[in-house]
Amino acid sequence: MADEGGIGARISAFRRRRGLSQARLAHLVGRSESWLSQVERGIRPVENLAVLTQLAEVLDVELDVLAGQPLRLAPPPGAPVVDEVAAIRDALSGYAELAALFGSDEARPVRDLRVISGEVADAWSLRHRSQYARLGRLLPSLIGELEAAPRQYSGDDRTTAYALLSDVYQITRAVLRAMGETELAWIAGDRAFQAARLAGEPLQLARVARAMALVFLAQGRTAQARELAVTAAGALEPGLSGAEAAPWAVWGSLMVAAAVAAARQNEAAASAEFVREAERAAAVVDAVRWTDPRTGFGVANVGLHRVSVAVELGQPAEAKREAGRVDLSTLPDQFSQRRAALHIDVARALGQQRDVGAAVLHLLEAERIAPEEVRHHVLVRELVRSFLRRERRRLAVPELRPLAERLGVTA
Repeated sequence: MADEGGIGARISAFRRRRGLSQARLAHLVGRSESWLSQVERGIRPVENLAVLTQLAEVLDVELDVLAGQPLRLAPPPGAPVVDEVAAIRDALSGYAELAALFGSDEARPVRDLRVISGEVADAWSLRHRSQYARLGRLLPSLIGELEAAPRQYSGDDRTTAYALLSDVYQITRAVLRAMGETELAWIAGDRAFQAARLAGEPLQLARVARAMALVFLAQGRTAQARELAVTAAGALEPGLSGAEAAPWAVWGSLMVAAAVAAARQNEAAASAEFVREAERAAAVVDAVRWTDPRTGFGVANVGLHRVSVAVELGQPAEAKREAGRVDLSTLPDQFSQRRAALHIDVARALGQQRDVGAAVLHLLEAERIAPEEVRHHVLVRELVRSFLRRERRRLAVPELRPLAERLGVTA
C-alpha cells in the first residue's frame, strides 16, 4: 500500500482549507516561507515532531491526521490478510468481564495465572522486538481472558489478574501507538490505569502514567504529557530513599518522557535537567545490575534519549555526538526496538544535515534490527520520501529506492 502525497501534501491541503498563505503559516510556526515551500513539495522532511505538532496546532488538525494513517501490518507472503488493529479494537470493546459478571454463557474459562503470566512476559518481549504482527494476533485473546479472570479468582490471585491485565493493556497501548492509532491507544492506556488501580499497586500506576504520557506525545498534547510525567514522578519520590531498583527505574523513565516533552516545547534547559535527573536514577538501577523488563531503563536507555532530545531540538551535530557515546552493552538483547530507534534518530539527524547516503545506511541498519518498527514509523516514511525527491537532482543512492518500495513510499 503506497502512501501517496505524504505530510507535505497534507500540510498544503489543510493550509489552503484555513485560507493561509505559505508566508503566513511559515511565520506562525517560526520558519521561513522557502522552508515551508520545500516541505509542501516533499523536498525536505519536517525535521521533528515538535515542528509537526506546531503545524497541527496552527492548522487546527489532529496530529495523527496530519501525519497520516500508517500501513496496516503486513502478513508474511502467502498468509491471509488479517487486520490486527480491527481484532484489537474488537477485543477492547468486548468487555469479557461483563459477560462473566452477568453469568453469560459466553464467559470464557481462564487458565492458570502462572501460564498466563508467562504469555504476558512473552508479549513484552515481542513488543521490545517490535514484532507487531505477532502481537496483533496474540493480544486479543489475552485481553479477553484477563478481562474475565478477576471474576474467576479471588484474594491475591485476583490482584495478580488485575496486574497482568494492566500489563496487557500497556502492551496493547504501545502497539497501537506505534501504528498511529492514538485514540485506541488512549483507550488501552486508560484501561491499564483502571486495572492498575484495582490491583492496588502504586508502582504499576506510575508505569501507566508514563505509558499515557507517551500517548499524549503521539497526539501532540505535549504540555499534558509533560505534566503527567512530572506529577507521577513526584508521587513516587517519597519511596526513592532506598536502593531498590524498580521505583528508580519507573521514576527515571518518567523523567526521560518529560525530557522529550520539554524538547518538543523547545525548552532545552528544562529538557537537560530532566535528563540529568534520569541519569541519577539510571546510576542506581545499573549499580544493582537490574533491568526493568517493561522499559529497559538504565544508563544506556538515558543515552538513547539524549540522542532523541537533540534531534527534537534540531541539534544534529549534538545528536551524532551523543549517539557515539551510547554504550548498548548493558541493554539486554531483547530490546531491539531501542537499538533500532537509535539508528532512526541518527538518520533523522543526518537528514537535517542533508547527508542522504549516511542516513539511508542507518535506516537500513534499523530495518535489519527491527523491520516492523521502521515500516510503521511516520517520520521514517517522510524522511525516505524527501530523499526520493532530492535524489532527482543529485547522485542516486543505490539502497534508497529498494527501501522506499519495502516501506510503500513513493515520491
